[in-house]
Amino acid sequence: MTLWRWALAVGLILLIALPLVRPFADAGDALTADWSADDAPRLAQLFLHTSLLVVGVSASALPLGVFLAVLLVRTDLTLRRVFLGAVLVYLFLPVPLQVSAWQAIFGNDGLLPLWWWGNAPGRAWTAGLIPAVWVHACAGLPWVVLIVGAGLRNVERELEEDALLSHSYSWALWHVTLPRCRGSILAAALWLALYTAADVSVTDMFLVPTFAEEIHTRFTLGGGTGLAQALILSVPYLVGVLGLLFWLVPSFSKHIPSLQLSFAEPARFPLRRRALWFTVASFLCVIVFVLPLFGLLWKLGFAGRAWSLGHAAQQFASVVRLYGLDVLLHICVAALTAFVTVALAWLAARLAQSSPIFGILLLALCGLALATPAPVAGIGLKETIFDLVQRWFGTASPAEASEPGLWARLLYNGPSPLPLIWAHCIRFFPVALAIVWPAVRLVPQELRDLVRLERCGLWTELRHVLWPYTARAFCAAVAVVVALSLGEIGASARVETPGWENFAKLIFDRMHYGIDANVAALSLLLLGEILVLLAVGNSLWKVVVSKFRSVRV
Repeated sequence: MTLWRWALAVGLILLIALPLVRPFADAGDALTADWSADDAPRLAQLFLHTSLLVVGVSASALPLGVFLAVLLVRTDLTLRRVFLGAVLVYLFLPVPLQVSAWQAIFGNDGLLPLWWWGNAPGRAWTAGLIPAVWVHACAGLPWVVLIVGAGLRNVERELEEDALLSHSYSWALWHVTLPRCRGSILAAALWLALYTAADVSVTDMFLVPTFAEEIHTRFTLGGGTGLAQALILSVPYLVGVLGLLFWLVPSFSKHIPSLQLSFAEPARFPLRRRALWFTVASFLCVIVFVLPLFGLLWKLGFAGRAWSLGHAAQQFASVVRLYGLDVLLHICVAALTAFVTVALAWLAARLAQSSPIFGILLLALCGLALATPAPVAGIGLKETIFDLVQRWFGTASPAEASEPGLWARLLYNGPSPLPLIWAHCIRFFPVALAIVWPAVRLVPQELRDLVRLERCGLWTELRHVLWPYTARAFCAAVAVVVALSLGEIGASARVETPGWENFAKLIFDRMHYGIDANVAALSLLLLGEILVLLAVGNSLWKVVVSKFRSVRV
């Protein structure tokens, strides 16, 4: 077991930590560079806009997400499974696709242009902090429902039943259920803040200067000193987030209820005015989930002055012919990335059970991965790949090699999806670990001791002891990482190889010229194949559940 732990520790350091710290190795010159008088106001502006964006998104999405999670997970609301399905589908929509959808509704040339959406004369896109907060809040709302809903499902039923013996359902909800989900609510707030601060797909389109957007812009424009200074400016943010994580994560276990192994549905709180609450839930789902998709459909068929079904069909058919296979490969790469990432996190969670030092190492790696802005991670990975290939060939540049070898083609020259998989693994390993770790803790210690006494080895323990208890969490983590990988462009856009570009980046690049029928068709094509993926995943999920039940029986 110790050998496995050492091997995995070294592998994770090389796989995750090395690319994340690599950009700062060349940023030392920025400390002695001439800083102009405009650097201090610029830093203050970046801090202000990043803080306002995070606070605005958290204040908008967190209360509404908690409300929807309670309504859809713990009440007897009519058609609640339909609403949960809508939330699940929206979870898989990449952020660039959501940006396109909302611009098609509320933009200057959208279906329902609004004055508060912002105005940028001479530009195809609107600009401002308000639309950025709106899009990020809508994109983060399904994640809040997912995280808080998982906590609501696992509240100890005995505590709620004891409270209901002498109090009402509302009293039990406010004084028992929600307090036991305090950790889940805090985790949702932390995820909103970190993901919002690290994303560039929204802030780049709406011209909102943040730390991540500054690094993205400096990297795009080039210039060693400017990029190095941008990296130095991100150090206080990174250190602050790391400190926050090390302070909060140990306390999560005190407020998060343990996962329940039973497949029984949790107790439902009855609604007195079911029709009213059904109307409220329907209105929210239509505004948040249905309206942006309707905007894409409107853009797809809008030809001149009227909407045409023939024009919509023609645009969509041409995009399917050109990019149908690319979208399928994009989804397959996301699925492969998710499986590899979750498998590493699953193994790491098991090896950390009996080693506090290894657990601290995992916490440090996850904190570093979460705190590092996506452009910094992409820059570090690109430089790491460049160093590997350069030293492999011993040339000044990998492009100078007349006949690139296998590793050069896989990592640099392409076409290859390996750099995309590596980038997504770095970004989403902490998410996978956060999902599978609580499930691994539930495996009875008696079974592990029995395997150890029989000297069966780690592989036998993973297959016959750990898997039956953690299969649901493993599959859920795979689904979550797939959803995140489909829309990630902050890091992957900097390491993609020629001939194998990220499809989300293709949509992102086309968006800079405005939301037209082509962008709408690309977005709807991606959405259609995601729905097919969800249908297949639902079938596989039922198989896993049946297997789990048979093992438990």
